[in-house]
Amino acid sequence: MYSVIHQGKVLDFHFKKMSNYCYNFSVGDIFIGQIFKLRKHSWSGISFHNVRGSMDGFGCRFYAAQYLLRLNGFAA
Repeated sequence: MYSVIHQGKVLDFHFKKMSNYCYNFSVGDIFIGQIFKLRKHSWSGISFHNVRGSMDGFGCRFYAAQYLLRLNGFAA
């Protein structure tokens, strides 16, 4: 399992499958954004907290999650 340290606490990654192509992504109880599977090898991350936070073309769900964490000020 992947995790991140935020304010002295270890928070685990959580992916909740909403449909065949959409996952809600959070760390601990903090909702970060949504990750979408676009094609066979393409993922997109959309930030909940940051308006400019959309990017496509990630090779896997983990890389999209890392991008969302960095965009929102978490160290991953």
